[in-house]
Amino acid sequence: MADPAEQAPLDKERHLRYWQRCYRSFLPTQYTSHDSIRMALGFFIVAAFDILSPATSSGEPHALTPSDRAKIRKWVLSQQHVGGGFSGAPSHTLPVELCQDYDLETNKPAFKHPDVSTIAATYFALLLLALVEDGTREGGRGAFAGVDRVGILRWLRRLQREDGSFGDVLMEDGAISGGRDMRLCYLAATIRWCLRGDVKEGEPGWVEDINVDALIGHIRQGQTYDGGVAESSQHEAHAGYAYCAVGALYMLDSSGKYRRFVRHRRCARASLTGRA
Repeated sequence: MADPAEQAPLDKERHLRYWQRCYRSFLPTQYTSHDSIRMALGFFIVAAFDILSPATSSGEPHALTPSDRAKIRKWVLSQQHVGGGFSGAPSHTLPVELCQDYDLETNKPAFKHPDVSTIAATYFALLLLALVEDGTREGGRGAFAGVDRVGILRWLRRLQREDGSFGDVLMEDGAISGGRDMRLCYLAATIRWCLRGDVKEGEPGWVEDINVDALIGHIRQGQTYDGGVAESSQHEAHAGYAYCAVGALYMLDSSGKYRRFVRHRRCARASLTGRA
């Protein structure tokens, strides 16, 4: 392996040209089959612009213009489901009249086709809105202006199972679909952290919370003998699950002690291995 000091510097301009092509033209053909997760693809494109663009203090122009930011924001908000959450792509976004009905027996709105919104798409949508925030909207929640905060938090609560885990999709009959691993725990904790804030019960904007203790318990039961994290204590631990678990616990103000596992993943060249 070449000495890091002798390696060529990152060709930022070349990378920016690639991401500009992805943003302003059609995506490469390899991404055609991933149309249903266009919200995620959009996040990675915009995040690349944010990382590769000059710092604000430099005075140089950002890769995204104010017009770009406004268009992205409008695109993200257009994929919000009336029953909570965001869809992964415009092809999954149905007209409001197909998603909302009224239950005369309960005298409450009834939401149809809830399965078009997913926890992953909602996570990427909120991060996209934060990335394109330009500071022109007043208030501390300018990035999430137009987001149905209460609706999403209540929808998120319905995605939690009794064992504390989270699914990805809420089906029309109320069933929770999707896995139980640490990735979904991380997505749920991030959505809660973005939208819930520190609003206390009885204050305006308060909404019922998820079962935080159950979520923490579910995450901790995935810790293995070597200090890492897996889908359960009987599975193989690796850095991806550990990242999601520690990140979720941090946002829930309940960080665990996983330092030994991380320290033992270190290699001679100061890099990290993914697995034990």
